[in-house]
Amino acid sequence: MSADSTSNDISDPLMTYNQILKGIDTVNFPKNIGRAATSLIRRLCRQAPGERLGAQRGVR
Repeated sequence: MSADSTSNDISDPLMTYNQILKGIDTVNFPKNIGRAATSLIRRLCRQAPGERLGAQRGVR
Protein backbone atom coordinates (compact mmCIF):
# COMPACT_ATOMS: atom_id res chain seq x y z
CA MET A 1 0.00 0.00 0.00
CA SER A 2 1.27 3.45 -0.79
CA ALA A 3 0.42 6.62 1.06
CA ASP A 4 0.08 8.40 -2.25
CA SER A 5 -2.39 5.90 -3.70
CA THR A 6 -5.04 7.14 -6.07
CA SER A 7 -8.67 6.13 -6.04
CA ASN A 8 -7.88 3.65 -8.84
CA ASP A 9 -5.63 1.75 -6.43
CA ILE A 10 -8.47 1.24 -3.96
CA SER A 11 -11.24 0.38 -6.42
CA ASP A 12 -10.92 -3.33 -5.58
CA PRO A 13 -12.38 -3.87 -2.09
CA LEU A 14 -10.58 -7.21 -1.66
CA MET A 15 -7.21 -5.62 -2.48
CA THR A 16 -7.92 -2.82 0.00
CA TYR A 17 -8.92 -5.34 2.66
CA ASN A 18 -5.75 -7.38 2.13
CA GLN A 19 -3.58 -4.25 2.34
CA ILE A 20 -5.25 -3.28 5.62
CA LEU A 21 -4.60 -6.75 7.03
CA LYS A 22 -0.89 -6.42 6.19
CA GLY A 23 -0.68 -3.44 8.54
CA ILE A 24 0.87 -0.01 8.64
CA ASP A 25 4.42 -1.37 8.48
CA THR A 26 3.89 -2.41 4.86
CA VAL A 27 2.88 1.08 3.71
CA ASN A 28 5.39 2.80 1.43
CA PHE A 29 5.39 6.52 2.12
CA PRO A 30 6.47 9.03 -0.55
CA LYS A 31 9.99 10.40 -0.17
CA ASN A 32 8.65 13.90 0.49
CA ILE A 33 7.21 12.68 3.80
CA GLY A 34 10.04 12.86 6.31
CA ARG A 35 11.15 10.15 8.71
CA ALA A 36 9.64 11.91 11.72
CA ALA A 37 6.23 12.19 10.03
CA THR A 38 6.39 8.58 8.85
CA SER A 39 7.27 7.42 12.36
CA LEU A 40 4.42 9.44 13.86
CA ILE A 41 1.90 8.02 11.39
CA ARG A 42 3.09 4.46 11.99
CA ARG A 43 2.93 4.91 15.79
CA LEU A 44 -0.60 6.34 15.61
CA CYS A 45 -1.83 3.57 13.31
CA ARG A 46 -0.68 0.49 15.23
CA GLN A 47 -3.19 -2.34 15.05
CA ALA A 48 -3.17 -3.03 18.80
CA PRO A 49 -4.61 -0.05 20.71
CA GLY A 50 -2.12 -0.54 23.55
CA GLU A 51 0.80 -0.07 21.14
CA ARG A 52 -0.46 3.24 19.74
CA LEU A 53 1.25 6.50 20.53
CA GLY A 54 -0.20 7.93 23.71
CA ALA A 55 -1.89 4.72 24.81
CA GLN A 56 0.47 3.93 27.66
CA ARG A 57 0.79 7.28 29.42
CA GLY A 58 -1.90 9.26 27.70
CA VAL A 59 -1.58 12.28 25.46
CA ARG A 60 -0.42 15.50 27.11
